[in-house]
Amino acid sequence: MKERLINKITLLDTSIYRCMGKYYGGVYSHEPIGYRNRLKGVYEKLEESELKILLKLKERIKRKN
Repeated sequence: MKERLINKITLLDTSIYRCMGKYYGGVYSHEPIGYRNRLKGVYEKLEESELKILLKLKERIKRKN
C-alpha cells in the first residue's frame, strides 16, 4: 500500500510541475531527470498515514489547476 501511495504522489508531483511550467511559461515543462526517483527517496521516509495526508493535499492542488 505504501508503494502505491508513493507512486500516486510522485505522478501528481510530476503533473503539477508540468502544469506550473504551462502556467508561468506558456508551455508544459518537463521535470528534471531523476525527479520522481528523488521524490520517491524522500517519500519512502514518511509513514503511510503521512503519505495519505500528503496525497489528499496534492489532489486538492491538482484539482485547482
